[in-house]
This record gives sequence, structure tokens and C-alpha cells, in this order.
Amino acid sequence: MIQIKRLLTPTDFSDFSKQALHYAVEFARSFRAELHLVNVVEPYAYPADMFGQVGMVDVENALEKAAHEEIANWQKNNIPEGITSVAAVLHGRPFSEIIRYAQEHQIDLLIMGTHGHSGIDHFLLGSTAEKVIRKAPCPVLTVRAQEREIVVP
Repeated sequence: MIQIKRLLTPTDFSDFSKQALHYAVEFARSFRAELHLVNVVEPYAYPADMFGQVGMVDVENALEKAAHEEIANWQKNNIPEGITSVAAVLHGRPFSEIIRYAQEHQIDLLIMGTHGHSGIDHFLLGSTAEKVIRKAPCPVLTVRAQEREIVVP
């Protein structure tokens, strides 16, 4: 029998992420699993001519503060009482931080939305979901925004 004790759902606060969180909540409820909700704040490189070091720190602090507020709102508004949940804001490249988090917290199933780059952006950068699928230490369920509803026993 498959036991799922810890689920991870990364979010960028998009509709795709919200749909994946909906799935994760249902899995968490069915398996009585702990639900981890994470957001990754990417470091930004700014031209030194436009912003000094102080400007970069101010922007990054503002992004981190906004991410903490938004993830707390998502946790409060989208994860029902009775489901144990953990929310975290991470720093770095999204795919590597998601994988690292999954390893460190012994995540049993990762549920994430798919969306991403197209054309040349996809060729050069790839998608976060694609990279996570390739390197994740656990199974990954990807959810498209237009995905049909499922019934979890």
C-alpha cells in the first residue's frame, strides 16, 4: 500500500498553482497527510547603474515580505481546518529549491501546476515543472489549469 505522509505543492500564486493546491488539499485529506506549501523568491540581478546595493536589498526585501504575506493568505484561504499544513518562502532558483526542500523534508508526493515558457524561452530556460519532474526525489503529479476534476477515495 502506498503511504503518503507529506505532500509538497510549490506555488507562484498563479491560477495554475491554485488548481494544483486544490488537488493537494484533496490528497492531504484522503491520506491524512501533512501539506507543505512553498514559494520560491528568485534572486534578481539588477544593473549596477540603475540600482545601488541598497536598491537591490530593498527590492528583494519587498519581494520576500510580499511572498510571506501571500503564502499566509493562500494557506488561510485555501487549506481547510483539519489539514496540517506548513508554509515556507525559499530563496533561489525555483526548481532547485523545490527539489532541495522535497529531499530535506522527506516529501512523499509533489503536486504542482504546469505552465511555462514557450518558443525560445522554453528552449533556453526549460520549465520549472519539467526540471522538477526530472530531478525530484519522489513522484510528481502535474496539474494543468484546465484539468478535469478527480475523485480521491
